[in-house]
Amino acid sequence: MSLLGIVVLLLIHVCIVGRAFRRSLMAANRGERSSDSSIGMSANDLELLPCFDFKAREKGNSPVDCAICLENFKMGDKCRLLPNCNHSFH
Repeated sequence: MSLLGIVVLLLIHVCIVGRAFRRSLMAANRGERSSDSSIGMSANDLELLPCFDFKAREKGNSPVDCAICLENFKMGDKCRLLPNCNHSFH
């Protein structure tokens, strides 16, 4: 009986993964994501993001990290701010 349950779960998994794979193939065929496009923001979109010089707040606060490279910001670093999540990066 438990073997039958495992087989049923396996079939459901295969159907779900197959459906997702078919959807991604159909999207690629429609040209929703071209093969020559890079993943990420364009240079023009990047320039539109707010830019600021990093200034440390109060002593004793934990250091603020770049959301991309995970390095600590230093005084005077040029940073950009993502609008929806307010993450900063170099």
